Amino acid sequence: SAIQYHDPKTDSGVFLAFRREESPYEMATFRLSAIDPHKTYTFEDADGKCFTLDGAALSDNGLPVEIAQKRDSRLLFYKAEA
Repeated sequence: SAIQYHDPKTDSGVFLAFRREESPYEMATFRLSAIDPHKTYTFEDADGKCFTLDGAALSDNGLPVEIAQKRDSRLLFYKAEA
């Protein structure tokens, strides 16, 4: 399960994914809304690890999220680069 909050004024947002106790899946791919395929997005997780993804790849393939432990979550902050 996941939820996304996007602020169109700043072209940034928050993405939160949960892995439920019954879920056998460690990896899932999520389609984000309001992604501009012509921009690059920087993501930072709650532990401070950063990575960037191309907006076209996000639009075409979605955001891959790995959550190894059951009953765990992943919190990501993102913003479009100028």
